[in-house]
Amino acid sequence: MKNTDARPESTYWRWRDRDVHIERVRQPEAPARMLLLHGGGGHAAVLWPFAALAAERGFEVAVPDLPGYGKTRVPSVGVRYSDWVECIADLVRAEKAADPRPLVVMGASMGGMLAYEAAARRTEVVDAVVATCLLDPRLPGARAVLGRNPVLGAFEAVADALVR
Repeated sequence: MKNTDARPESTYWRWRDRDVHIERVRQPEAPARMLLLHGGGGHAAVLWPFAALAAERGFEVAVPDLPGYGKTRVPSVGVRYSDWVECIADLVRAEKAADPRPLVVMGASMGGMLAYEAAARRTEVVDAVVATCLLDPRLPGARAVLGRNPVLGAFEAVADALVR
């Protein structure tokens, strides 16, 4: 059954000492599920147009706010990319344990790399990965725009250039 009027349901999933906010469109009769991941500086609402489209195409959809972003509640500011990987890997395992239907993990920008890494390196239960707009953090120009503070990214890019 396709949901042609997809409206998100706001839920929370407890992960370690954090409450991860997840917007969902539940469709128990859907043949597959999709987990959409935002990139750096994003949040679930940024991906909502894609989530609504996936729901209209017949997927049950979940879109988490990664720790440090959106409505996810974290005890401190210190969140690293490795925390995202562990969080999403644990979420993927929890989602698959709760529901055996095929699970597609899709990510945009840094979320694409996160989708790949959580699926391929940390779990063995994802049925497909879709990654768009991949950002290669090995490139100095990419690192210059990765952080919340552009000065730190630019400093690292200059330091790399000096070392070479």
